Amino acid sequence: MQTTFRGIFLTSGHPAATADFYRRVAGLAHERAGEEGGYAYWRLDRGGVQLAIHEAGAFADHAYPPLAGST
Repeated sequence: MQTTFRGIFLTSGHPAATADFYRRVAGLAHERAGEEGGYAYWRLDRGGVQLAIHEAGAFADHAYPPLAGST
């Protein structure tokens, strides 16, 4: 049985900085998605898979606070 990923969701206390890290280190350019003045996140769609970086405090109760030492 083959498993196919459609999405990978990351949470961060500083999602813009985390997206910038992935851009600089891995060459993965993200775009800001969401509503202007509302909930926003960073995403990259490639090959049918979305990598999304969300603000930990706004994403889900179990995602906040982020683990110590993570961005």
